[in-house]
Order: sequence, then C-alpha cells, then structure tokens
Amino acid sequence: MNPAQIEALDRRLRGQDVIPNRNEVADFVTILADENATLRADGDKLISAVEYWSFKAAELMEEKRASEAALATQLAETHRLMDNARQIERNVQAVREHEHKRAEAALAELARVTAQRDALKAAKWDVQHTDTMNDFVLLGIDRDEKETALTTANRRIAALTEALEGCVAAIEHADMADGVCCCGDMMEGHSDPMSCGHSPVDQGHYHSHQVLASARAALTTDKELKT
Repeated sequence: MNPAQIEALDRRLRGQDVIPNRNEVADFVTILADENATLRADGDKLISAVEYWSFKAAELMEEKRASEAALATQLAETHRLMDNARQIERNVQAVREHEHKRAEAALAELARVTAQRDALKAAKWDVQHTDTMNDFVLLGIDRDEKETALTTANRRIAALTEALEGCVAAIEHADMADGVCCCGDMMEGHSDPMSCGHSPVDQGHYHSHQVLASARAALTTDKELKT
C-alpha cells in the first residue's frame, strides 16, 4: 500500500469514513508491523553506522596523535642535525684559521732562520790569515762554533720546510671557502657583478691562495739556495 492508501485506511479506522472490514484492519496492522520492523532495522543500521564511524573517528584521532608525535620527533632530529652542522662549520673555520696562522708563522720562522744561516755561512768564510798560533786556535774555535750553529740552523730550516710543505699540502687539499665575499657579502646570493662592480671572491680562498703563494715562493727559494 502506498501512503495515500494508508492515510485513507487510517481515516476509516478512526471513523472519519465508512467502517473498514476485518481484512482491511488486518492489512493495516500488518503494514504497521512491517513499517515498525523496517524502522527498527533502519534504526539498528543507523546505530551500527554511528558505532562504526565513532570507532573510525577514534582510530583517526589516534593516527593523528601518532603522526604529530612522529613529526615532533623529526623536527627535534632536524634541529639536532642543524646544530651539529653549525658546530662542524665552526670547527672547520677554526681549523682554517689555525692552519693560516701556522703557515704564516712557518714562513716568518723560515725567513728568520734562512737569514741567520746566510749570515753564518758568510761569517764562516770571512777568515783573515794570521801568523800567530793563538789566532789560529781562536779562529778554529770560532769556526767550530759557527759550523755548529750553521748545522743547527740547517736542521731547523729542514724541519720548518717539512712543516711548511705539510701546511701547503693541507691547504691545497682542503676546502678553504668561508662562504663570504671579500666585500663582506655572502657568496650565496651575491649581488650581480654588473650592479656591485666586482665579481664575487671568497675571502677564504683569497687568503689561502695568498698564503700558498708565499709558502711556495719560500720553498722554491730554499731549494735554490741549497743547490
């Protein structure tokens, strides 16, 4: 029966129309029972759906909390790695500065000892002939002292040369970039040469090349003096 038929039967049952017969009443009761069963079934389905989606919502909330916890862990790890990277960068910068200072000190010491050696070598051959035994003795003592000092100076020069060669090799194989231009701007994102008037030059590379040039020149001069 459709809704119109049910409404008509309801009016008849309420006395608003002709009195219905027994079969019509039985049909109406059956229809009401079927409708009630349908409503109960739909209600059960709705309750099941509500329970299901409540369970799914709880699962989603738990997944969300787990994702947030994982994200927080990843962020903490990222911050730790960034701190480590900054510390490594500071350590590298300190090593660069230390190697620069060592190379410059070695250059200065090499120049000083070389000058001392040259002076001793010149004094060694600055011999005045004398006719007295005392003069010969004194001359021999002075010569021995100067030869000893010369030997010591040569050893010192050899040690400094070896140290300087090690510094040169270390600087040649190390990345001495500071990431900062000689003008003070960062190399990354440096202004265009057409607008700032110069090409970007990393100050670490520039200073290391200056030190290397001086060191190589000193080593070349020392080899020429030995030959």
